[in-house]
Amino acid sequence: MIKRIFYFLLIFHLSINNAYADTVSAYFTYGTNSEVTSTNLNGNLSNIRDVVNGKLDNDNAKTTSGFRFYEVLSSTPAAGTQGRLVYDKSDDIPTFDNGSSFVDMVTVSATQTLTNKTLTTPTIASFTNATHNHSNAAGGGQISASAIPTASSEIVVGNSSGVGAAVSPSGDIKIDSDGIVTIQPSSVNLTTDVVGSLPVGNLNGGSGASSSTYWRGDGTWATVSAVAHQSSRYLRELTDYTTTSTTFVDVDATNMSITLTTGANRCLIGLVGAAANSTGGNLVAFDITVDGTRQGDATWGLLSLNAPSADYDMNASFVYMTDILTAGNHTFNLQWRVNAATGTLRGGGDCSVEYWILEIK
Repeated sequence: MIKRIFYFLLIFHLSINNAYADTVSAYFTYGTNSEVTSTNLNGNLSNIRDVVNGKLDNDNAKTTSGFRFYEVLSSTPAAGTQGRLVYDKSDDIPTFDNGSSFVDMVTVSATQTLTNKTLTTPTIASFTNATHNHSNAAGGGQISASAIPTASSEIVVGNSSGVGAAVSPSGDIKIDSDGIVTIQPSSVNLTTDVVGSLPVGNLNGGSGASSSTYWRGDGTWATVSAVAHQSSRYLRELTDYTTTSTTFVDVDATNMSITLTTGANRCLIGLVGAAANSTGGNLVAFDITVDGTRQGDATWGLLSLNAPSADYDMNASFVYMTDILTAGNHTFNLQWRVNAATGTLRGGGDCSVEYWILEIK
């Protein structure tokens, strides 16, 4: 009897295995709050495959507890599940949820802006797109003088490629209002290089400058000194002068012969009066001698008057300027002549005569 029962069970067991050849026993296990739970899942392999495929896609990934899947999404979802990992296909940047927002992770090849990062002894391949003006620590810090390979008489200048080279400047270094440096010739062009008036303080420090001084050629401010002009005159109001000489002679060798001590300057000589000839059609001519040398024309002198009628009073006035005289004493005489008859130079009555000399400084 027992033997028959054993065979029956054996046959039943084989029948079950043959009928359910694909049947397996599986345990689906995951960690929750440091505890291990298991669920006995009985089913055939195709059912298990379907279950696994359905649970491991992005839509059904377990995100509430236990384990986290790396999700691939078309855009970054709303934050709130701390630790959730997402690959955002819109920008190809992996990101993770910190509980309040998604934070991008640094990748090798993506173009990203890093903030609040400390790089310890990094190797940077290029500063092409970096702000590097050395104005502060963020811009590379200050370049020490020893880092510039130049001699004391050289400066670093750029060329058309922007590459600096040490050169010895020849000329003046000029920096304009935009900070652009140019090297100009040492000479200063007063037309193009100088703007405005030269301050008084730039001439001997302004020492001695005032409204009554001037800048001298020896580099000092000096007071304008009063110029002492040498001059003399003679005024005759008593009687007339007359002459019958046909050659030039002194009008008055005593009163109209004036001697001055001059510098190396010119002199002005003047005559103011009236002259006449006793016969109409005749002339009266006047000249000046300087130290015995006549100054006018040999025949007509400096002034020649032709009388329209007998004793007709003509204007006998002129001014003459000498050449530059040597410094010293000089004598100036007034001379005259007629070509015929008698000449008269009025010096009395209602007509006076004045003869004068003035040194020009």
